[in-house]
Amino acid sequence: MKTQQKTKKAWTVAVYMAGDNNLDPNAYLDLKEMKRVGSTADMNIVAQVDSLSAGSKTTRYQLTKGQEASLSKDAKQKLGNQNTGDPQSLINFVSWVADNYPADRYALVLWNHGQGWDDTDIFAGERTGDRRSNTFHHAFFRTTVKKAATAAGHPDKTTRAILIDDNSKDFLDNVEMQKVAKAAVAKLGG
Repeated sequence: MKTQQKTKKAWTVAVYMAGDNNLDPNAYLDLKEMKRVGSTADMNIVAQVDSLSAGSKTTRYQLTKGQEASLSKDAKQKLGNQNTGDPQSLINFVSWVADNYPADRYALVLWNHGQGWDDTDIFAGERTGDRRSNTFHHAFFRTTVKKAATAAGHPDKTTRAILIDDNSKDFLDNVEMQKVAKAAVAKLGG
């Protein structure tokens, strides 16, 4: 599989899909929905899917308009298992997008559970010897975590993360997301 599209378009929409968890079946449903529009002369629609159902494999796609059966034809790169909770995996995806799908504007969609408002390490008791062993986790919207949980009627339900990867037992926090954002700005030139 070779990525060959280098023509600059008005937009590139890049969807980073952390489906290596209970959202796995939804990832493929959403890819099929994206194919209803597909890439056009003015817009690229690309995605990276880390999947449980594909044997914890990761595939990168440029989505074309058409039948869902042609999804395999949209595959541009197959990778081994990726840790979608590691900021470097997301940085690598952004770099691949910038190198192969140049555009005047980019939109990056982070597709997964939207649970990034608490700094609890949801996998702390399940893994050994990982990259998080000496890090402090920082929640998205940290100052509102207790208020939001209480307002929702669940003051004891504050375990949250973003881009959860069950296979790697990892996720992103806001400090890591800041690292990704800085790398993306540098790569994309703004």
